[in-house]
Amino acid sequence: MGRVAGWFGPPARIAKTAAATARTVTMSAGPRAKEDTLIDMVTPPGPEGPYERMGPGPERADPGPERSFERADTGPEGPFEGAGNPLPPPPNPPRRRRGWRLLGVIAAVTAVLLIAQVVAMAGIDTPWIAFEPGAATPTDGLLSVEGAQTYDDPGQILYLTVRQNRLSMLEWVVKARDPYITIERESDLFPDVDREQVREENLAMMVRSKSDAELVALQYLGYDVFDTVGAQVTNVEPGSAADGKLSKNQVITAVDGQPVKDADKLIAALRGLEPGTTVTLSLQSTDGADLGTVQVTLGSRPDGTAGGFLGITTATWFIESPDIPVQIDIDSGDVGGNSAGLAFTLSIIDQLTPGDLVGGRKVAVTGTIQLNGNVGDVGGVAQKAVAARRAGAEVMLVPRNLEAEAKKTAGDMQVIPVSTLDEALAALSTLGGNADELALPSTTTPN
Repeated sequence: MGRVAGWFGPPARIAKTAAATARTVTMSAGPRAKEDTLIDMVTPPGPEGPYERMGPGPERADPGPERSFERADTGPEGPFEGAGNPLPPPPNPPRRRRGWRLLGVIAAVTAVLLIAQVVAMAGIDTPWIAFEPGAATPTDGLLSVEGAQTYDDPGQILYLTVRQNRLSMLEWVVKARDPYITIERESDLFPDVDREQVREENLAMMVRSKSDAELVALQYLGYDVFDTVGAQVTNVEPGSAADGKLSKNQVITAVDGQPVKDADKLIAALRGLEPGTTVTLSLQSTDGADLGTVQVTLGSRPDGTAGGFLGITTATWFIESPDIPVQIDIDSGDVGGNSAGLAFTLSIIDQLTPGDLVGGRKVAVTGTIQLNGNVGDVGGVAQKAVAARRAGAEVMLVPRNLEAEAKKTAGDMQVIPVSTLDEALAALSTLGGNADELALPSTTTPN
């Protein structure tokens, strides 16, 4: 006979009542009745009726005080309350968590493997170089000026850069789909050239670009910034008097000891001499080194005009004057290349003159500047247009040959093509700038 959990009164009374009323009942009919589950029934005192305890048989372990009870009959009396306390409800069966734990282990292992793969891909270099939109940097904060008054205005001139990046495997996977990024094989871009050598060359180009921008801007403002040195040889005609005597990029500084400061003075000196005359030419290199003298016998002019003929083409060679009263420094950091030349030139003019050269607008500018004021082509215009647009530029000045390329990624930003400094200033005037009001004196411009 099984135990009954719960308290039904004094122990003696329970024992007495149990002994008097216990009986065993089989719960199924038929030949297998003896194998069916047994129910121990105990009739407690009072009118409530019998209660039963369910179990698998005599061999089942007693579940202890948390074991549940049910009525043996289906009468209307309701649950037995014992000593006035309701029986506890049956516990919920425990959930099976083994499957969820297995899924969690699989997910964790997968995540670790993915992270390991990403880390490995991030450390693998590829032979590819990405050209990405770089920065659009205001130029006014980069300039420091000594020897002249400067002026502030609300407008901004931005110079643009392209970010060059050797890709890892992970970066290649991510950036190959970006429409604003151009990817090139490094060996095609820099064949047989060390990356450090390329970097040094780019930094040297920036130094030259800043120097040219300062000279062009100051000359535009009326300062004497150039000293003419002589006539630079730009070409030697084969079979002429100079063939074998003179070389390209040599600078002729004197004829028979008489200085010639520019190409026009050299032509004038030779016109006064007869063909067959031997002259002594003083030479130097473009970096100022003395190359000594050379003797040349003049020929006849092909057009039949009077005067001796060397058989060369020349251009006036200028050097920076050592007596420029204004000193300008441009802090370009570690940025290389020469594409900011036009932007620096315009910024110097803007800061050294009252008024606003860009009419209060934010104008992005790219293009090289030459000493004669011409604007040269640059690379990465599509990426620079994206950088300008992201920086909020309203207008972008570009070299004329690159207008179509810039417009591909410029969005709603206005793109204006220019070929010279004068064209750039005229374009800014149409935007509300004051370039046409400067009334600056014109000066000699290098050829």
